[in-house]
Amino acid sequence: MRLVKLGFISYVDDLVVASDIVITKPGGLITSEVLARGTPIIAIDPIPGQEEWNSDVICGTGAGLQIRMPELVPPAVHMLLENPQRLAEMRNYAQQVGHPRAAFAIADIVLADLAKHPKSGSEA
Repeated sequence: MRLVKLGFISYVDDLVVASDIVITKPGGLITSEVLARGTPIIAIDPIPGQEEWNSDVICGTGAGLQIRMPELVPPAVHMLLENPQRLAEMRNYAQQVGHPRAAFAIADIVLADLAKHPKSGSEA
């Protein structure tokens, strides 16, 4: 196995799609983007608040693992790669919890609500 550290890149989505597992801090955007692609996550050392909550979703739904000590990431990756059934289950759960068209669904709800309750002129 060969790991490559990348700096800023503009093709994160391409890498997520090509990955068996994404190892990341569980920030809001990366968590939602990775789950939308149905890719399992290893969430590393979440900070209190949103990252912990994201890790709770990842782990609680079976879409990934949370590891607080970075030195335990390599054994976890090896365990998953040596257990393709477990990795496939995590991918299935990630696909179930991910919402790839969430922004469109929200926009549809907002637009439908606006259509039901139109405002006139200065009230809008």
